[in-house]
Amino acid sequence: MTKKTWWWLVAGAVGVLLIAGGWAIDRGLKQRDHPGLATFLGQVLRNYPASFSVEPEVLVISIEEEEMDELQRVVDDARARGVI
Repeated sequence: MTKKTWWWLVAGAVGVLLIAGGWAIDRGLKQRDHPGLATFLGQVLRNYPASFSVEPEVLVISIEEEEMDELQRVVDDARARGVI
């Protein structure tokens, strides 16, 4: 087998794998009620770079002392049981 033939076989195998993988991903997306791989890739190419120009919102959570004590008790109980 010549080098040229070998590279054509490798390129063909890679092409088949890419097509099969793309089909499987497209099918998986459509099973999750998404339009498909082409739409998904378009969304990623549009939204990912745009996400760097957005400032995240700052959330402030206020909790009273009694509620904090109750949460701490739940955490302590979970640690004692080995859940956390």
